[in-house]
Amino acid sequence: MYTKGQVEGILIFTARPTFKIVNSSSHKNGWVPRYHIALRVVERFIEPVRQSLSYLDIHTRRERERTRHTDTIFITRRESIRKVTEMIPINAVNRSSDWEKFVKLMEMIDEKIHLKDDGRYEFEVILNEKQNGET
Repeated sequence: MYTKGQVEGILIFTARPTFKIVNSSSHKNGWVPRYHIALRVVERFIEPVRQSLSYLDIHTRRERERTRHTDTIFITRRESIRKVTEMIPINAVNRSSDWEKFVKLMEMIDEKIHLKDDGRYEFEVILNEKQNGET
């Protein structure tokens, strides 16, 4: 098992946040936000990392991706994602540059903006910020 500081380092160097909007006919607004944090570590470190995260009360899921030779650890529960974002310094040099945007989007989820009728637009504005800055 790893200490909290070691887990923070592992998260900084391996975690990648993903946030996307998915069309859904089963939801009243016609869309739903999907988000997770993926950790890709060497096979022999998967279970020790999962145990350490579990000790910190962060729920994980181990999943085999078709295109990868090793499993990926996914963090999908909102409370677990909140704990991860509180643990690591978002402005530090991370593997992914999308952390600030991801934290903003998760704060909007906490504020229940995704339940508003026009909430999708607010999410898309933040999701497209990076694309507009590059063009």
